[in-house]
Amino acid sequence: MKKVFVVNEYVKENVDPIGQTERGVVRGIFTTRELAQKYIDAGNPSQPFEYHIEKYALNPWQIDIENGKRPYFIRMNKYGKVLEMSWTDIELGYPDENDSFCNVGIDVYSNLYYHSFAESEQQACEVCELIRQAILADGNWPDRNPLLDI
Repeated sequence: MKKVFVVNEYVKENVDPIGQTERGVVRGIFTTRELAQKYIDAGNPSQPFEYHIEKYALNPWQIDIENGKRPYFIRMNKYGKVLEMSWTDIELGYPDENDSFCNVGIDVYSNLYYHSFAESEQQACEVCELIRQAILADGNWPDRNPLLDI
């Protein structure tokens, strides 16, 4: 999967009397990190701009999208009960260095959450169940966050 390097300029804005917020403005998209850095270095160093280079996948999930898969979100408890299941919006982020993506973790209530592309709700649940079983087999399922009881 091809990568692109986006140069963002972060601009501080006065939103209210209490404070400021930052807003990112895309200033350029480049095929290499080196070229993106040269773009930043070519600018006037006396200007108070703050630039960041961020790496993104070009055409993320192209194969999944072309094969008709959809993004799903599942929340499952330790015992395998599905607490939440939805065909969701595209909030998956971007693929990692291995061109794969799976957003999975344990929330503060000690429930498993899983975002990914799948062919159906059933397939998404089956994958989530396999992840649940693997976490349990490794003995890595955490207890409920005790801070919730305060």
